[in-house]
Amino acid sequence: MRKLKIFITGGGIAGAFSAYLLGRDGHDVHVIERRKPAPSGQVANATGRTGNFTLSDRGRKSLESAGLLEKAMSFALPLDGRMVHLPYAPFTMFSPYGGFQEDILHSISRSDLQSLLLGEAMKVAKFHFGDTLVDVDPFKKSAVFTSD
Repeated sequence: MRKLKIFITGGGIAGAFSAYLLGRDGHDVHVIERRKPAPSGQVANATGRTGNFTLSDRGRKSLESAGLLEKAMSFALPLDGRMVHLPYAPFTMFSPYGGFQEDILHSISRSDLQSLLLGEAMKVAKFHFGDTLVDVDPFKKSAVFTSD
């Protein structure tokens, strides 16, 4: 396999996971992340997004193929189904997400998943914290970055 030099813009969950997979496969991966890590090593979640993800069977299979499922599931909570509130009934009903074990969803903290993926990616990829991508010229194979 040919070793590629790969730049990923953004070290969020998708960027960190991509960096991990590509770096693990031997590519020269560079992640450009505008946020700076806190003293704890975590990158602050300044996006204002929800605090939790719901992992379906597809998400668990992705983490499993990367060898990270066991670590991720150590801080995930199972969600067997949901409570349905009918407007015409004085009671609620439990509605399972499916009939099989693999249909169960798992709730996982965004920051926990981000920390796991970032930590694993940093072992196999180079992160450039505090940098912002300004311009890319794919024909010249060049990119312009600014640093904070």
